Amino acid sequence: MNLGKLLVAVSCLILTIALGACGGGGGGGGGGDDSGMRISTDKDNISLQFRQGSAGGVSSSVTATIHGSLPKSLTQLYIKIFVEGEAILPNITTTILSNTQARFDVFPRSTLAAGTYTGKITFYACSDAACTAPLGGTPITLPYSVNVIGTMQVQPGSLDFDTTEGSSAAAQVLNVIFPDPNAKRDIRITTQYAQGQGWLSVNQTVDSVSVVASAAALAQGDYSANLTVTPLADTSPAVTIPVRFHVAGSLAELDDINLVVNAQTTDAELSAHTPVRSNIDGVTWTASSDANWLVVTRAAGNTDDAVEYSISKTALNSWENFSTHTATITITPSQSAQSPQSFTVSVRKELPEIDVLGPHALMKDREAMLYIRGRGFAKVSGLVSRLSLGNLTPISITPTGDTQITVRLRADVAGQHVVGISNALNFTPPSKVLHVIDTENYTTAVVPVPGKKRSVVFDPVRKALYAANTEMGTLTRARFTGSGWATDAVSIPAILDVGLGPNGSEIIVTTSSGTLSLLDPETLGTIFSLSHPSGFASVPETGLGISTTNDGRSWLTTDKSSSWNTLSYFDYRTRTIQLLSIQPELRTMFYNGPWTAMSRNGERLLVFQSSSISPRPPMLYMDASTSVLKENSSNIEFVYSMSLSDDGNRALLEQKVYDADFKLIGEAVIPDADYSAVTGVLSPDGSHVYLLASPVSASSTEKKLRLYVFDAGIAAGTQATLPLSDSEILPSVVDCPMSYGARNCSSLKATISLDGKTLFFTDSANLTVVPIPAFSNLNIQANKASPPQVWPQRH
Repeated sequence: MNLGKLLVAVSCLILTIALGACGGGGGGGGGGDDSGMRISTDKDNISLQFRQGSAGGVSSSVTATIHGSLPKSLTQLYIKIFVEGEAILPNITTTILSNTQARFDVFPRSTLAAGTYTGKITFYACSDAACTAPLGGTPITLPYSVNVIGTMQVQPGSLDFDTTEGSSAAAQVLNVIFPDPNAKRDIRITTQYAQGQGWLSVNQTVDSVSVVASAAALAQGDYSANLTVTPLADTSPAVTIPVRFHVAGSLAELDDINLVVNAQTTDAELSAHTPVRSNIDGVTWTASSDANWLVVTRAAGNTDDAVEYSISKTALNSWENFSTHTATITITPSQSAQSPQSFTVSVRKELPEIDVLGPHALMKDREAMLYIRGRGFAKVSGLVSRLSLGNLTPISITPTGDTQITVRLRADVAGQHVVGISNALNFTPPSKVLHVIDTENYTTAVVPVPGKKRSVVFDPVRKALYAANTEMGTLTRARFTGSGWATDAVSIPAILDVGLGPNGSEIIVTTSSGTLSLLDPETLGTIFSLSHPSGFASVPETGLGISTTNDGRSWLTTDKSSSWNTLSYFDYRTRTIQLLSIQPELRTMFYNGPWTAMSRNGERLLVFQSSSISPRPPMLYMDASTSVLKENSSNIEFVYSMSLSDDGNRALLEQKVYDADFKLIGEAVIPDADYSAVTGVLSPDGSHVYLLASPVSASSTEKKLRLYVFDAGIAAGTQATLPLSDSEILPSVVDCPMSYGARNCSSLKATISLDGKTLFFTDSANLTVVPIPAFSNLNIQANKASPPQVWPQRH
């Protein structure tokens, strides 16, 4: 048997016994086969002595030793310890010294008054937990005595004083109590100051000490000191008494002021007053501000007068919205010995702010849904009456939380309309311009624009197309002058993609070297640029460019160092690139992806994850109003050609048209076996599909591209194939060059005007402007047999 393990068990039991878990009392013993085992202690009594109040570190130890052999039947050794009397703590600690020795440490109670205390400690060693069979000659009883020597005491143990500057606090008394009432009562008192000097005075009597704290020479604040009382005849140690002294100012403390300026704030609310209270009579004061925008209009007064102040309306109007400005007003008493008081005035400007209009351009005389995005909307009282749409009249206005308002309207007045939310201060509200555009009758034109274009976007406000010309390393622009098309370009080496920023007020451009730039759409000058360390990935070409949603974010594919990319966005408010936080339960696998498409109003975003892994992940979508990515419900995986209606309620994915819930409207099937689809465009209102097709082989009778028009306005589930409206041969100048007996049209990009009357095609040589013809409704059977459609693979 390992005695060390036994003693460990004993130690645990000793701790338990010391807590009183075993119960019972001392004495008794006998019984059991102890086989000559004996337990002895190195002491037969315990004696402790300490000065009253200083029991820390005082203890006595008893070492117990096992002699002889243990009984063969013994499987566990238990020890009980009983403490009689009030002077010893019951939690006697145990330390194992060896397999045959243990030490028991005994501690006195620290709260004992002066005097002598006696009692006894009884130790039992037993073979059972109930201790019915004591072993080793136990119990062993050790008497103890504890002598607590009296000491000088000072009461109370600390002093707290409070007064006003220039005054004295009421005297407080320290009582000095000696252990021997007949002893000589001589003491010495010394003072140590932590702050200030000489503000305590001490008057000593036979039985007490009177202490006075004076603020005659102190400013307001908190002070502290120590009084040390040392007996001169008694052997007691010195006693230190901490002293705290709070000195209040002659003026009462003033509360800080916080004001939020919102749409309801009036001119009158920009002025305020704060009463100046004093703690003593006869205080006069002056007031000053440390900021030009906080003007003190009443700068002097007496007790209980108020300081008056106002916020400069001019300064407030110049502040950045949603910013906070803080200034301090200081109240200075006329007497130099009296302390000044100050308080801060914090003003936060929170006028409702419009950041993005989606869309920022509407066609005249058409009904549309306008998404107004910004912040501070929820705090506007009477939002509907405060919202201005320029010269346009809303059909309905629906606020949604703090950041969004949806407005249904009919754009019946062409021109620029300032959209803003008015305020009671009559400040010009943070607003945006909504453009209502009349129809532009573009004529057929072929504009030389050499170079391969990765993406092309149409700017309806400036009547311009911007192309990421990857072959030339330029951002190329073709702009309609009213009588023709003018072209220019700006050099952007390694240009990758292009898009329009929120409100069409900026052009966003990325490069394969990892640079993102914002350009002025008028001058093409750079207005902002940053370098993204992860770079931008080159994903399959869609020709649609960078998607920008109406919440002020442009969507980017980042992390080009690996084929596993990430979906990020550029935040126009913070001018930073952020990684999209995606809910963990959503399946995302951006291998050689993702690429995106977006409705022109910036609300519906489609995200195609990958075409290069198996199983292929589903297409995702997001509505900017909720900003939550979701899987589509129709098991759509990926496409390389897509187009959305302006409101996102129709989506053309290659040749299939879906509604907003991704229910299939129908498929645009080309009826001519000799033609294969190249690219498609959905009309802005989603009612028609314009499908561009090329001859299947170089030996085809017809060598020109053909435009097919399908009716997409039918209800979901009514027809599997979209009705064919008409088709027409396009001008031969649209470049889709021969290649190995077939046409290679991957460089061809297409987009459509805002009014839906003009198509724009770009290839590696030209921009071709094609007014959508007035089709003659040729008798072409929509269900005519057609070969499988194979779309060009774009990477």
